[in-house]
Amino acid sequence: MTNIKIFVSNRIDKRAQQIDNPIFIPVRCGAVFDKLHLNANMLGDNTGDNISEKRMSFCELTVQYWAWKNQTADYFGICHYRRYISFKSSNEKKSVEERNNGCITIDNLSDENVEKFGLTETYMRKEIEKYDAIFIEPIDLSSYNFNNYSAMQHSPDYHIMRDMDIAMEIICEKYPDMKDIVHMYMYDYKYEYLYNCFVMRAELFDAYSKWLFDILFELEKRTDMSTYTMKQYRTPGTIAERLLGIYILYLKSLNRYKIKHNTLLFVEDTEPAEPLIPAFSVHNVPIVLYVDNNCATSAIVLVKSIVENLNHSKNFDFIIFTPGLNEKYNSCIKNIVKHFSNISIRYYKISKFLVQIDSLDHNSFKLFVPFLLLNYDKCIILDTDTIVNTDISQLYDVNLDENYLAAVKDLVVQGQLNGVNIDSKVYSSINLNIINPYNCINTGVLVLNNKLIREHFTFDFIKHFIEDNIKSSVLEINRLVNKLFDGNIVFLQQTWNYIVLSEEYIRNTVALSVFEDKFEYDNISGIPFILHYYGTRKPWVMPTVSYADVWWRYARNLSIYEELLFNLNLTTILEAKHLSNNERALLKSYNNFVLDYWRVKLLAKITRGQKKSNYLNKKKVLKYKINLVKNIRKKNRGDV
Repeated sequence: MTNIKIFVSNRIDKRAQQIDNPIFIPVRCGAVFDKLHLNANMLGDNTGDNISEKRMSFCELTVQYWAWKNQTADYFGICHYRRYISFKSSNEKKSVEERNNGCITIDNLSDENVEKFGLTETYMRKEIEKYDAIFIEPIDLSSYNFNNYSAMQHSPDYHIMRDMDIAMEIICEKYPDMKDIVHMYMYDYKYEYLYNCFVMRAELFDAYSKWLFDILFELEKRTDMSTYTMKQYRTPGTIAERLLGIYILYLKSLNRYKIKHNTLLFVEDTEPAEPLIPAFSVHNVPIVLYVDNNCATSAIVLVKSIVENLNHSKNFDFIIFTPGLNEKYNSCIKNIVKHFSNISIRYYKISKFLVQIDSLDHNSFKLFVPFLLLNYDKCIILDTDTIVNTDISQLYDVNLDENYLAAVKDLVVQGQLNGVNIDSKVYSSINLNIINPYNCINTGVLVLNNKLIREHFTFDFIKHFIEDNIKSSVLEINRLVNKLFDGNIVFLQQTWNYIVLSEEYIRNTVALSVFEDKFEYDNISGIPFILHYYGTRKPWVMPTVSYADVWWRYARNLSIYEELLFNLNLTTILEAKHLSNNERALLKSYNNFVLDYWRVKLLAKITRGQKKSNYLNKKKVLKYKINLVKNIRKKNRGDV
């Protein structure tokens, strides 16, 4: 069997998903600097004859050099942990962004993508063995009116053109028969090859590597990179991309090699999908959240509220699914729990687990949780517009028996059924065939019996159920949950998901809810266990809504508190035209409070022994902030 090895250059500071294919051989790039040992079982480029210490300047070429000097194969290839050559043709649109220009972008290395783009061993062998070399499809420069030299000139952040001039001089000195090829590629050719990814027969790879490193090592001797920026310091790696293009043109000119060009793939999400197992072996209370950057600040306050009320005899296992979260918000959440040995916070890219779902919102995601938490028999799911005012483990301890979940009846749905929205009663009773539509629950707070759900439903069944029934509404997913688990739901007391009457529509709708449930709602003593800021007027947008003071109490002392205040100030002013006169009056005083807060913060910094120039700069910042608000108010004069 032909020995094919494609070496995958991996970073030492992060773990990446790998393809289960023996042709791909992951290698730690710059392994000599590896202190974290995140990929301890992965080969490193720091053994045998190596240039691992040149990682910061030679980039993935340290892996190529190591493979060239220390490995044997019939075919050699180089790719990156997030860039793979596709072996199946595709009509998908290529990106024009700088980071992945000319590539087809894929979400991750799912089994579907591996199959779709021919990254299986069987298919790759069949394709590779047909050719002497496979290179990536080049980027067309004609639309930019560039040649390869001018394209480099238009990226001064990365290139010192004198270095490229020297590299061309070296080629012409050492390999004079390639002089015309160098000129043609750099000045006349309208295509460029980037990324240093390829597959070649062993004899071609050997000849190319000898040629490439001979030039680059000589280039090192003739250049002084001591004052280069981080990007410019990668000069040997970026110049190597142009050298590869020159060599490809050279091979074509010989007219004796069978060469193919394939599309390069760019993997957006490279983090590995690790199995979800309980963070603690005993007394583990799993709490599942769906968080993106739009709801991150409210999620942070929610976590703070849980932590302030937790039972220290239990362990709390936060599992946060996210499409991607700003590192600032990650750090803020971690800081809340860093002093607690009984709290675990883990983040998981949702795309890793639900690659089968074409479109997914934060509500329909809940129905798939039992299949994401295969090692969990039970869990709590909370919306991020909730606040917990009691020990959350009490909710987890609710006896589900042979029921699929526990939740609170939705008073808003009941009010709709009683006259606010007659169509909803028809939809629930006839279209979904729910036994009792008045028992619809609100999915903002759920306790799921994961084990029982997995025993009676499959992932595919739920997927098709949603696709066949869902409409673009939060209420619709509530009803689908009811339909799916109808007759097997434990109804919790209203205090476990207390709908805050934040706007007139909600007040009017809840007023029409069923007497018994409304009576329970009205007679909750003290602050409800879980407040749900239902609707569009959230406390971080509208500090005048009921129970907003509770939310802001938890928000205080967080590192994002000033950000919350500043966003609140601008938002409330811009949206003032939608408010009642009473709300406008309240917000006017609140805006003054926010301005006073900023004034105190800024002046406090000014008076810490800073120089007069710093004092004047701070004064300008303060004046700018106050004038900004005044200008916005002028535009809305009469509304605030």
